[in-house]
Amino acid sequence: VFQNFNSRLGGRVMNILKYLYPPAAPLGQRVMTYYNQGDLIHFRHYNWKKQGEKAGEAGAASSSSGDAAKEEAEKKGKEQTTLTEVGPRFTMKLYRIELGTADMKDVETEWTLRPYFNKQKQALS
Repeated sequence: VFQNFNSRLGGRVMNILKYLYPPAAPLGQRVMTYYNQGDLIHFRHYNWKKQGEKAGEAGAASSSSGDAAKEEAEKKGKEQTTLTEVGPRFTMKLYRIELGTADMKDVETEWTLRPYFNKQKQALS
């Protein structure tokens, strides 16, 4: 899941990250989330599970309020889905995008972070 990758550069970064992983299994229960917020990319990894599955209701010591919510959802005919964060959790900052592979020596730089590029212009304002 990718969120806030709206710009042209964001679309490029989204494609780079998307093609790091193999295609998802149709019945997979894993979700990886990339969220762009203020030039930082936050990564979260979750497993999802539908409540009411008979096989593999693994180790859920649920409280009475959880049981009540589960029973209420079953009465309405809706299934509940729970997300469990399994890690890792990290934050990335894009530094540079280079065209080519990692083993190439002379590569063209497509984009570079320049945090101090307009620093003097901002100081004069």
